[in-house]
Amino acid sequence: MVNKTIPVVTASNDKYAVGVATLLYSILDKTKAFLDIYVLDQNISDAKKKLIRQSLNRFDNYKLTYVNMDRFDLDRFPNLEHYSTSTFSRYFLADILPQYDKIIYTDSDVIFMDDIQKYYDIDLGNKGLAAVTEETGVKYGLPWNHEYRKKLFGINPKHKYFAAGNIIISGDYWRKNKIADKLVAKTLEKKDDLKAPDLDVMNMIFANKYKQIDLKYCVCAHAWAQRNASSKLAASFKNPFIIHYTGRKPWDYDTVPFAQEFLEVLEKTKFYPIKGLYGHQIKKVRKYKLFGFLPILSIEEK
Repeated sequence: MVNKTIPVVTASNDKYAVGVATLLYSILDKTKAFLDIYVLDQNISDAKKKLIRQSLNRFDNYKLTYVNMDRFDLDRFPNLEHYSTSTFSRYFLADILPQYDKIIYTDSDVIFMDDIQKYYDIDLGNKGLAAVTEETGVKYGLPWNHEYRKKLFGINPKHKYFAAGNIIISGDYWRKNKIADKLVAKTLEKKDDLKAPDLDVMNMIFANKYKQIDLKYCVCAHAWAQRNASSKLAASFKNPFIIHYTGRKPWDYDTVPFAQEFLEVLEKTKFYPIKGLYGHQIKKVRKYKLFGFLPILSIEEK
């Protein structure tokens, strides 16, 4: 049964606006559900907002709202390496959408490969959050190794780190348990030790208190080289429901895993062709697959 409305939230600054367009197009193209979409906005330009709306012109099953994040003072949080402070926007999901219990949050460097209705229908039980475990984190060197970080932050060693880029939350649980306040306090307390800021903090707050869901619901591109670390991880890479372009972005590099899948959506938006994409003004993108799986691209210059 199709839900009347599915609340979907993403966060973006101006740089990631192209990601917002491809994300939303990929979702709307595969569902009949009505989406109440919120973009947690950290200074996206009017010009790019116009391109996003024009990219979605063929769809009528959504409402799009931009939420100015200035009142949440995101600048008080650490601005680390390739993370922008907009990543902390997700802390305030339940407060921004008090009318909803169940809320989908997704980063903007993501595409959906299947109907978001199926994802939304996952039962949270009595948990405040559903997420995918990070299967490859135990293999990273310090300080990115999960076991090291669990010791550093005093997290129960039995806890499995989860990916924070694609989550489903219970708004009622978050509001009742003042999760936003806890996330903010822990971020400011641990700011000098954080490497993956919101990821580390959310794993501290939800240690052994979240619902683990199938790995296909957040297939992280940066884990491509370690995709055979487990049979479940390998299966998720062969049949991803959600692709998260962690690490290098497919609008900057054509060599990232699943670049072909991203470009197939990008080509349908008003952000295509992007002047300067991969160093060229694109005329045509030729797509190949190596061994039937790995996307290889050949780009002709205009």
